[in-house]
Amino acid sequence: MSDQPSCSSCIQQAYANARARFPIGARFWRNSTAERCNMRFENSNFTRDLPSGTLGILGPNASAPAPPPVVPPPTARPPASTPGGGSGGSSNTAAIVAGVVVPVFLILGVAGLLLVKRRRSRRRRRRGLPRVPSSELQRSSRGPIAFSYRDLCEATEDFSDRNKLGQGGFGTVYKAFFGDGTVFAVKRLSVGSQQGKMEFVNEIDIITAIRHKNLVMLEGYCCEGNHRLIVYEFLEKGSLDQTLFGKSLLLDWPARFQIIVGVAKGLAYLHEESHEQVIHRDIKASNILLDKMLQPKISDFGISKLAGVEKENTTTRVAGTVGYMAPEYVLRGRLSSKVDVFSFGVLVLEIISGRKCMDDTLPVEEEILAQWAWSLFGAGKLEELIDPRLEKFYIAEEAHRATHVALLCSREFEGSRPTMSAVVAMLMGYLELEPLTTVDSPNYFGQIRHHGWTTTTTTTTSQTGSSYAASPLTATSAR
Repeated sequence: MSDQPSCSSCIQQAYANARARFPIGARFWRNSTAERCNMRFENSNFTRDLPSGTLGILGPNASAPAPPPVVPPPTARPPASTPGGGSGGSSNTAAIVAGVVVPVFLILGVAGLLLVKRRRSRRRRRRGLPRVPSSELQRSSRGPIAFSYRDLCEATEDFSDRNKLGQGGFGTVYKAFFGDGTVFAVKRLSVGSQQGKMEFVNEIDIITAIRHKNLVMLEGYCCEGNHRLIVYEFLEKGSLDQTLFGKSLLLDWPARFQIIVGVAKGLAYLHEESHEQVIHRDIKASNILLDKMLQPKISDFGISKLAGVEKENTTTRVAGTVGYMAPEYVLRGRLSSKVDVFSFGVLVLEIISGRKCMDDTLPVEEEILAQWAWSLFGAGKLEELIDPRLEKFYIAEEAHRATHVALLCSREFEGSRPTMSAVVAMLMGYLELEPLTTVDSPNYFGQIRHHGWTTTTTTTTSQTGSSYAASPLTATSAR
């Protein structure tokens, strides 16, 4: 077919037949010679790669019309795979799992890093490393403030005597005024004293781990060179001994009973509610501080001990204040929470009577308060124990209950003393008072007088394992 119409008709027919059989694809045709035509189909669009002007050229018969271009239909999506097979479904599932699992692992990783960082920060604080700059005097919810020695010197006017609040066994307490209007109490431990350094570390370690409304709050500390200072909240009414035995303020009965119950609750927390049991070892009037509402707070944890149930009744070096210490502790170094219970009993007798636990200006039979109280109990004259300055302005039932509890706590044998939680319940009237007999009287006080243990320091024996060795008795006079 060499004529133009025949050639054109042939091409149109061949194109129509090919398109009907292969609807998807591209097309390409041309005249190789004047008498033969070729047509090519493929299953992909190759026209974009052809030289410009090739598509639709019919060789020498350029006047022949080119067939209209065919637009390929959109590619159909592969069918969704059934649960049992098909690689498409597996890839989709893998993508979904990856999209869920990867963020979860990222979140867990970040949380783990934060937890590790927090634990390291706690370890640094427990080792005494500064955590908060001293210029940031705002209270931190994460731990005590690390003050600089310079800041504390300025706040106390170089620890002047007019800012002095009291003198302790290991240091002096000063009132500190800061520029932002806050007032703290600063305890300055003896410079160069190894015992003072041990007290510093022990108190920081214990008091940062406990919190109760009847325990003094630690605000911060300073550890620079040989300087060791502890910063507490400031309590307006000072220590109980200054208020109880001083002449500036007479405590009425409601205030005294409130103090007795508050101290009992603080000790119950230390012994039975804290995550680690704490034995204070030095419960006495000078270590009880009072706020402006006369609410009591136990302070001075320098010689306190951490103990668990399995550590009860251990032997240790004796440390405390003469007149408040339990018989088994003084004579054998036997330490348990019942040592604090005994001291609390003596403290309650002081609050009720308004006199110190030991006073050598009184007759011999009245010199030791606990011994005198037990003799009054035996004679049926316990009402004579009540502070005469109160006259008749007290609640007799509460006074009787408090006196009875004090004697229960000061029993000779530790096993017969109540726990502090039972003490709180009896004081509040929730628990019936346990019976008392004169057999429970602590007769060891005669040995204290005989050995002259009313001095500031002396020697006794403490048990270490199965052997005994002489060691110093760290004690301060109650007078």
